[in-house]
Amino acid sequence: MQLSLLPRELPRLPSLSVAALTRTASEVGGDTYDFVLAPDGALAVVVGDATGHGLKAGTVVSVMKGLFRGNPFPEELTAFLDRCGRVLRDLHLGRLHMALVAAVVRGRDVTICSAGIPPAWLFRAATGEVEEIFLPGAPLGALLDGKREERTFRLQDGDCLLLATDGLAESPGASGEPWGYTRAREAFRSVAARAGRERIPLQEAAESLAAAEAAWRGKAPRSDDMTLVLLRREREGWG
Repeated sequence: MQLSLLPRELPRLPSLSVAALTRTASEVGGDTYDFVLAPDGALAVVVGDATGHGLKAGTVVSVMKGLFRGNPFPEELTAFLDRCGRVLRDLHLGRLHMALVAAVVRGRDVTICSAGIPPAWLFRAATGEVEEIFLPGAPLGALLDGKREERTFRLQDGDCLLLATDGLAESPGASGEPWGYTRAREAFRSVAARAGRERIPLQEAAESLAAAEAAWRGKAPRSDDMTLVLLRREREGWG
């Protein structure tokens, strides 16, 4: 059920590459992602992580997919996430919440808003560095939403944006120590830099980042879902 709710194919745009993957834990979890491509070429993206496992987590994912598909290009992402939070609270699912990031890409401009999910990372091809995009906001369905913010920034040629759930950076290794945000961020920087330099397809870059996490985890079973969505602004003439 969880995997059936994911998109069957990735959106195709002339100047933006899109990659996505999910690695599931042993139990049904609550990670999800989705895309909507508008006729004018705008792209809406969500990446979410419902707390817990099992049927209730799957219910939260299903509800969020419906809310997103019903209004993928809202005038304000902050208002959209606030509304989603009210809907989830009205379902009375107890302590189940949804951490989520929503983004809209129009040309080179990306507008993003977050609800309790790890910061987005933006690899800048011109400098080879990674910018952290942290936006406040409680998970959807929490008792108090708190103040949300949205931010708009511009993608330059070769820039790569990563939206990920906490299953990436918080993945425990053989000793139980989490991979950590510093190591995960450096791994993303390295993968994005190499992919741009060697013109590696973005989906292959996503698989490389997932392989780095798997190498850290070793033989330890996956304790949480991990979802990665990457967006890269392509240089003219290749993608």
